[in-house]
Amino acid sequence: MNAAREKIAAEEALALVRRHRRLVAAKGKKAVTVDLRKEAPDDEALRRLVVGPSGNLRAPTWTRGTAFVVGFHPDAYAEVLGV
Repeated sequence: MNAAREKIAAEEALALVRRHRRLVAAKGKKAVTVDLRKEAPDDEALRRLVVGPSGNLRAPTWTRGTAFVVGFHPDAYAEVLGV
């Protein structure tokens, strides 16, 4: 998936996120990790983390295993990649 090239609307983005167990979202200088099974955030909470001002899925976005990663944050990448 290339969220920079292919525009993914908010509702479709939320459906993609909900297929995973964990969301790692970088926002500014911090990263937020959400256990989607235990915390079960509502649509609005997820929308604030994964949808940008354009109304589409933020970029960069990628998945690894059960993790869905949105935005760039070096520590978050290291956490997901296990390095």
